[in-house]
Amino acid sequence: MLDVLVVASRRDGEIATSALRNLGARMRFRGRTFLIMEDRASARAAIERAATPDVGEMADHELLSSSELLLDPWYRQQLIKLRAGRVLAGSSYVVLSGDALLLRRIRRDELVDPASDRPYLYVTRYRYPARHLAYERSRVMAVGQLLGVEPRRARLLGDFIADLFCFERATLEATLGRLRDRWGASWPRMFEGKVADARHKREFGEYTLYAVGALDCGLDPPPVRWHWQTHILQIHGPEALERAEFDAAVLHVVDKNLPVSKVAGQAARHGVKLLVSGR
Repeated sequence: MLDVLVVASRRDGEIATSALRNLGARMRFRGRTFLIMEDRASARAAIERAATPDVGEMADHELLSSSELLLDPWYRQQLIKLRAGRVLAGSSYVVLSGDALLLRRIRRDELVDPASDRPYLYVTRYRYPARHLAYERSRVMAVGQLLGVEPRRARLLGDFIADLFCFERATLEATLGRLRDRWGASWPRMFEGKVADARHKREFGEYTLYAVGALDCGLDPPPVRWHWQTHILQIHGPEALERAEFDAAVLHVVDKNLPVSKVAGQAARHGVKLLVSGR
């Protein structure tokens, strides 16, 4: 069993409700599961709409300080994901973004290597030329500077963004420890006054931080898995939705203006049934 923290916000709306419903139906090996939002009332309402009574509710302030609550919402969610281990048990645990929908049944051996019992580090493959890979590699280099390492392995691989992510506790704690050693316990203050635009987002990322720590900070490297958007499918807008073949395990709805009903309708054309609110 793997404990799960679903990290959402009120702006995720019905997507968060659908994320809970699909998680409940398609990840049977999950242990304790929590939904964290800006406040417990919002989380409780989403849980009730999703009809997932086994999910516990949490509020952002339970994992963030009063000053961190003032950060841009994107940075707040980065910190919450990095602190999921404070409420989740086990040597490994899972974080799911509140705008990510499981498209099919997920097996434990898709997240954790059966031979080593260590979580896979997923890497996205690209067809060249790949402008976004260059963007992700610039993020890797920025995170390497924060950790004080030359991220040779991580830069070669490039893109570690996965909105269903299994953290190994020991690896993440060692990486965060290195960050604290370099910048102090109040290192999140580096985000104060920043707006999470494309320029600032390329300077940090919770999954990239974990990857650089795992691959380039002298730790025992984790097992790596490559995918051609067959693990995570990113939907950035209507055109991407129209092109999507829905052959991935997880669908990340980046564009919050896309109605869940439209996403579900497009998925149905490809033989995939999404569980949405009220169905």
